[in-house]
Amino acid sequence: MTGPGVVEVDVRPDIDFHDLDRFPVECREWFRWLRAHEPLSHHPGPVDDPDNSGFWSLVRYADLKRAHRDWSRLSNEGADGPGSEVGGDTIRDMTRAEGVGSMMILTDPTRHTAYRKLVNRGFTPRGIAALEPRLRVITRSAVDAVAGRGGCDFVQDLAAMLPLQAICELLGVPEGERLQLVDWTNAITSPYGADAEETRTAVAEARQRVYAYAAELGARKRANPEADLTSRILLGEVTLADGTEHRLSEFEFEMFMLLLIFAGNETTRSAISGAMLAFSEHPDEWDRLLADPRLIPTAVEEILRYVSPVGHMRRTVTEAVEFQGRRLGRGERVVMWYPAANRDEAVFGPTAEQFDIGRRPNEHMAFGANGPHFCLGAWLARLELRLMLEELTTRLPDIRVSGDPVWARSNIILGPLHLPVAFSPR
Repeated sequence: MTGPGVVEVDVRPDIDFHDLDRFPVECREWFRWLRAHEPLSHHPGPVDDPDNSGFWSLVRYADLKRAHRDWSRLSNEGADGPGSEVGGDTIRDMTRAEGVGSMMILTDPTRHTAYRKLVNRGFTPRGIAALEPRLRVITRSAVDAVAGRGGCDFVQDLAAMLPLQAICELLGVPEGERLQLVDWTNAITSPYGADAEETRTAVAEARQRVYAYAAELGARKRANPEADLTSRILLGEVTLADGTEHRLSEFEFEMFMLLLIFAGNETTRSAISGAMLAFSEHPDEWDRLLADPRLIPTAVEEILRYVSPVGHMRRTVTEAVEFQGRRLGRGERVVMWYPAANRDEAVFGPTAEQFDIGRRPNEHMAFGANGPHFCLGAWLARLELRLMLEELTTRLPDIRVSGDPVWARSNIILGPLHLPVAFSPR
């Protein structure tokens, strides 16, 4: 077990959760300070959301755990719970046109439960295990493509390939149409613009491309249904709170597809890329893994904890709730910071800031904290990480970071867009 010592300072760092250039590099310091000194803190809203009066940050494990499970008072939709006009899971307020009340992750039970039942079977441990032979071939092919070069962009050439192919296999996306999805989800995760308006426009355009593709794919699947999730979502029915059966509208279908494509690609890609960075910063842990591959299962869990690829989720208070001795009223925004909770010393002890691939127990929150919104793709992410570690340790054992990462400009997904690595050609 290794890791640099952490020197605690009393001076408050210059925390700005909206500075997307600083966030990926400095947020760990911010969270460490907030856990110790301001476990509940208020921050201003984003400049491109002038009606947003700001939000409360939760940074301690126990608070995130409680927030996740108290879905009736902390809504994924908004202050009115189901039927809210604005709210969502991002710091910036989202609208119904952006999926509030229609995208699975932006709904509360019972609608959330009904949506989830459409696809649950595809993400069970048994369902995911059936994918392993195909995903192992995909992982080996990705490594084959770079093994003779002696170096590559780890994110684009390796980390992006497996999650993209995995979710596309589940959705039934033809192989020749898959790579474009990476560009579109990159544009949503890490948009570039000269100002807030231009950035907002870039995100909207990328979303529209995904919607248009989903509509096109949906038309093909309606005409010729197959044994895939896209066909199941299109043709399945959900039971609403009043007992009526409901087939998804075109809008609901497009929202479902955006969620699965985005979440299935960006989050695990960032976890795999973050793993490469973590091992580069802690080379003795890589040597430890090479010496004992039986540590791969616990290494997967430690990667998920240490990297925490999902930066945050937001909830909106529907009725008064108390955190850290303060009463929060209806309509207030609460942001749960997973990288902060996953290094909470109260849970992970004095080694919370260290990377230890043998850590046990390891009850991290990379997938949430149970409750109705526990990550649907948890077992798929674990499989993808395991397969990548198995291939890298056997095929490219001397792989190492050879340059600086280019981080995604995001406080939602925490991971690099580019990461140069080198290794002995094979």
